[in-house]
Amino acid sequence: NFMISRLLILSACVALVCGSQSHGSVFLVGGAEDDNNTEIYGGMITAAGGREAVVAVITAPGEDPCCDPDSSWVLYKQIFSSYAPKDIWWVPIDEDHIANNKNPEVAANLSKSTLFFFSGGDQDRVIDSFFVAPNHTDSPALAAIRARFESTEGTVIAGTSAGTACQTAKVMFMDGESYSALVNGSFPYNSTGEDNLLYNPLGGLGFFPLLIDTHFSERGRQGRLVRLLADTQHQPRGAATGFGVDQNTSLATASAANEYRIVGSGGVWWFNVSGAVVDSVTVEVSHPTPAPAGPGSHPPPTSRATTAAAAWTIRGVRASYATRGDTLGSDGRVRPASWKVPLHGRESRPRPETSTNILNSPYAPDYPTTPQFSMVATSLLDSRAGRMAVGRTFETNPRYCVVFDREYATGWAGQDLGRRYVSIENISVSFHPADHHGNCLSCPAGLMHLRDVTGAEDCVTSCPLGFDTDANHTSCTVTPIGSDDVSGSSGGSLQLDVIIAIGLLCVAAIIAIILRRARKVQKQPIQMTPFEEDDDMLLDSVTHESVRSNLDM
Repeated sequence: NFMISRLLILSACVALVCGSQSHGSVFLVGGAEDDNNTEIYGGMITAAGGREAVVAVITAPGEDPCCDPDSSWVLYKQIFSSYAPKDIWWVPIDEDHIANNKNPEVAANLSKSTLFFFSGGDQDRVIDSFFVAPNHTDSPALAAIRARFESTEGTVIAGTSAGTACQTAKVMFMDGESYSALVNGSFPYNSTGEDNLLYNPLGGLGFFPLLIDTHFSERGRQGRLVRLLADTQHQPRGAATGFGVDQNTSLATASAANEYRIVGSGGVWWFNVSGAVVDSVTVEVSHPTPAPAGPGSHPPPTSRATTAAAAWTIRGVRASYATRGDTLGSDGRVRPASWKVPLHGRESRPRPETSTNILNSPYAPDYPTTPQFSMVATSLLDSRAGRMAVGRTFETNPRYCVVFDREYATGWAGQDLGRRYVSIENISVSFHPADHHGNCLSCPAGLMHLRDVTGAEDCVTSCPLGFDTDANHTSCTVTPIGSDDVSGSSGGSLQLDVIIAIGLLCVAAIIAIILRRARKVQKQPIQMTPFEEDDDMLLDSVTHESVRSNLDM
């Protein structure tokens, strides 16, 4: 008891003297990291003392903490052993062994450890195992970790997935999908709605100062992070700023204060909602309505009724995306890796991408493996045309839009390990329902709305080739090919002229080949001569180039 009392007093004194400033560092992984990722695991060991590191493996988040062959403890013991630290031990605290959070021997061992690694699983289990309920008070074990972290340089707090999410000092994610968060909002602790966004208003362990989410781009969690920031920013443990860490990627403490290095194969998103505008719009939503049972029908048939409902919107969210080798500040500033160059004037795409599943819905039949939100955003900075890019949710009741605006954004790109990485600073992002036409952009006066066959949208000063200007000069519509009315748009007239010209070229080329055959036949009237190879190649080439020229329009 004397040992426990001393640890509690030391923890409190450190907090008073140092405030929120800590001497330890963090290595927070977004989950699904490769077991042989030496950048991440080796980086943790190096920061914690190398061969003098003492690794405390905390598997409280997992369903099988210890000690079966396929348990979390056995896996991480094997991984960390390959880096030859001084010692590795399992912390025997979990939901089945909560009493050990008061064990003096466990607390003493924690006070001598240099790397505290929290496994994946469920972050709620960590809270239940290390805090004393119901007031979120540190247990002696957690007090020992906190005292070590806040007083000793070279101490590392590390985690993956749930082991990262639980480190926040702000409100803590518990569960939920992005689309449900946009439609239904956020709920403290629990809710009866499926996929609803749940959070702990008392926060996490407190070793990371801002809100943090994991599996970020891969699971399209941008919507739920933005919604939780907006809903809770004025709460006692709310925040206007948060981070989202991709899989196989770590957010690691940098040498400068309030800066973090991006380690691994993905990136880290940063969002700030302090200057964003939250509003609502009226949309039509449908819901099933039981109909009267007909003769012999079981169960009774259903119909769908349409009603008006208020839909949440937010515009002007500031965002940055730092990728491999970058440094990302808590203010959203990106210091790009030395091997990256500014994108302006070096863009590799003609136009940005779009997506019909921008938040990677798990309910889509062709669940995308490519992170759609990050793909569209980076393609906008890496394209030569367009100020804006849009994406739409897979869900349609209502269908939400995500709109990216690069007017004040900066981008960098570079090659490393055979892959092109794009980084973004200060892009503007908005979330709102599509209008009754299914469009996402509302263009200001003087600009016309353009939507192509892929669903990509932009605001333009004049309609490009293949599009007509509508009567109100507010939008561009696709010119029907073969339309008799070509007087209303120079674009439509030009498109028809080009098609006719290409057709005439094809006919002329075919006639030339036929005449060439005829001359050969006249020279050798008895012997039948087939097409020569060069004639076939010429015909194929002319036809292929003509078709490609037509498609490129």
